[in-house]
Amino acid sequence: MGALDQINQTYGRRTIFIASTGITHNWLPKSNMKSNAYISNWNEIVRVI
Repeated sequence: MGALDQINQTYGRRTIFIASTGITHNWLPKSNMKSNAYISNWNEIVRVI
């Protein structure tokens, strides 16, 4: 981690980073699609057969 921090400090933020962090984070969950009772209403649980 020290080496990554030093490289990024010298050459700029996110010049080098851990691959598992990904390149972009441009998605968000669609909260407008969820029910208001998504954790408390058993009738709204999706059933996959």
